[in-house]
Amino acid sequence: MITYRRDIDGIRALAVIAVMVFHAFPSVLPGGFCGVDVFFVISGYLIGSISLTDTRNNRFSAYLFYKKRIRRLVPPLLCVLIAVFSGSFLLMECGEVAMTARHVAAGALFIDNFVLLREAGYFDTLSETKPLLHLWSLGVEEQFYILCPLLFVLFQRSTRKGYCAVILLLILSFILNIWLSASQDQTAFYLPFSRLWEMGAGILLAGLVLGRSPAQLPDLSWPGLLLLSIAFFCFSPAMRFPGYAALQPVIGCMMIIGSGESGLLNRSLLQLSLLQGIGRISYSLYLWHWPLLVFATILMNGQPGILVRIAALLLAFILAGLSWHYVEQTTRFGGPARIKTRFFVIAPLLVATTAYTVTLAHGFCSWRSRVPSLITSLRAMENPYLYYNYAANLRVGICHFVTEQQWWNNHCLDLRKHNIFLIGDSYAAALYPGLQEQRDLYYPEFGLTQLTDGNAPPFTKSPLMRIDRGISLGEVNANHLAMIRQYQPDIVLIGWFAFGSNASRDAVDSAVRISRTVEDIHSSSPRTRILLMGTFPKWQMSLKDQILRFYDTHHELPPEWMHDGLDQDNAAFETNFRAAFHSPYAQYLSSQEVLCPKAACLTRLSDRPQDITAVDWGHLSAPASRYLISRLSTRIFSIP
Repeated sequence: MITYRRDIDGIRALAVIAVMVFHAFPSVLPGGFCGVDVFFVISGYLIGSISLTDTRNNRFSAYLFYKKRIRRLVPPLLCVLIAVFSGSFLLMECGEVAMTARHVAAGALFIDNFVLLREAGYFDTLSETKPLLHLWSLGVEEQFYILCPLLFVLFQRSTRKGYCAVILLLILSFILNIWLSASQDQTAFYLPFSRLWEMGAGILLAGLVLGRSPAQLPDLSWPGLLLLSIAFFCFSPAMRFPGYAALQPVIGCMMIIGSGESGLLNRSLLQLSLLQGIGRISYSLYLWHWPLLVFATILMNGQPGILVRIAALLLAFILAGLSWHYVEQTTRFGGPARIKTRFFVIAPLLVATTAYTVTLAHGFCSWRSRVPSLITSLRAMENPYLYYNYAANLRVGICHFVTEQQWWNNHCLDLRKHNIFLIGDSYAAALYPGLQEQRDLYYPEFGLTQLTDGNAPPFTKSPLMRIDRGISLGEVNANHLAMIRQYQPDIVLIGWFAFGSNASRDAVDSAVRISRTVEDIHSSSPRTRILLMGTFPKWQMSLKDQILRFYDTHHELPPEWMHDGLDQDNAAFETNFRAAFHSPYAQYLSSQEVLCPKAACLTRLSDRPQDITAVDWGHLSAPASRYLISRLSTRIFSIP
């Protein structure tokens, strides 16, 4: 047996706090997701320490290894899965129940990372509606455990061959991580093969530390904490990850653990009673906190306030404490009510079978009472982005969210007698179906070139921001200006989401930024007409859910023009922006005057589900795009 290290519970506490703060308040700790990488290293180190000790004493057993892992991981997980499964029937529509059931089944089998990867794409169902999104890391860890006994059996036969195998695995996994992160970062994020190097680093560290006295270990604990702190506070979800960036939290964690219990940080901060307590319940805390935040988001119409999120985290602490005391301790260390290990093998299979049956039954939508067809269709809708084929509407992978080389290869430059350049983020790209329809019907002499990218507002003076593809926003907009300078289009139409992570929620600041962009465009092409599309309608939660909530409350379809659930901050932004924006070179087009007259916004063009006006809380659907542009076409397709 290895000696229990209290300081590792302290590291666990720092990691789980980072993850929880990131999930509840992402702007406070934008790199808190790196806490998961810390957990991976800790898992590798602890498994390595225990199993390498056993191999040296020639008593390693694959059966006992799996038995301990099952009794450690499965019982708390089952509690959370059953709670989430039950809660989904109370708080979600049947389509969302079916989706959640699929993740319950995958989570019970420790393969949710593969299911999430399959669902991933430019437009995926909002993460706020997936209460088991966080189980991807548990799947990666369990898949690592499947491989572990093979490694340790090799160690038992030859220590040298064992270390060579770990080092080879670490190198190959890291190379795969770098390769996938460069082009398929979601695959690199979810696949176990590109994450094994992090746990392999923990095993390697265990081998280096094992058998050494504290005096023989260099104290690198504070530099290690500095590396972790920089990652937690300076990294962001917009960066390519894991990639090379994951080295920082991994090395930082290794430095802290490798300093031993006598390290300055390890014997002081990490020994605090508060951190010790949080570290002991960290597994259950990780399991409970995210579903509670998701359910809080659903209950609060997609906009949980600060106090609600704090309350959800406090409840997570309470449930984690109960889970640790009554579930983890009892099932791991026995007692009068000791449960056989085989139960924890059979129970997940039963949960997975039950949940998957619900998925196949589409959340039992057909069992609901007779309701309008629109409501039935919206309830059954799992992923609006897939239902509306939204990626195709925006031309994702063709002319939107592509590299410069792909853009040219796909012939996105459309030059005719007169030319329009569409510039901005995905909200601007949503205008393309409407522009294309009007051009094809009435203005065939106009070329229509799409220069849009994910999370890329048209701010030419924002060099430090990064778009969803991980490159600089300044670089993207500089390329757009170069295109304008080279081709001198007749019209440039710009648009963006005012509340995006790269945008400014301050209307006056946004007006200043857009004014600079307009000046840059005018300087590049003085004869170009510059059109600025104002803010789009924004709902507190997805329009689909807003319609369903209205029906559940009033037992009737909402009016076509509805004010319930509108985000009032968006309307205020429109008013303040128009008051602050002044430019002799640009004309302002108000989408709100078309879509939201008299403080009520258009929800649908008919009672067919495909005709609602927003795919989520704000991206225009293709029918809404056509409706909007048809009413602005004479102002857009106009040459002075």
